[in-house]
Amino acid sequence: MSEVQRHFRTEQTRFDTIILEQVAVPRMTQKAVARIYARALCSTWPTDWAKVTDAITARWGVKGRERIRKMADRLAQELVTT
Repeated sequence: MSEVQRHFRTEQTRFDTIILEQVAVPRMTQKAVARIYARALCSTWPTDWAKVTDAITARWGVKGRERIRKMADRLAQELVTT
């Protein structure tokens, strides 16, 4: 898949929906959610951040939400620089 195709495909993804689905799966880890969260941060596609934040907080609490956000910020920086 070319870089253009990968970018276009990423831009058409509703990351909030994916994050909400992942958070609902008991075996899903914070790191896995942070990976999708990072892609949402880099995307121009609309993301319902209130729903995402509420779902993450309900599952892992405020500290878990902060951990996920920090991981996602780091991963997003890596995505931007590659």
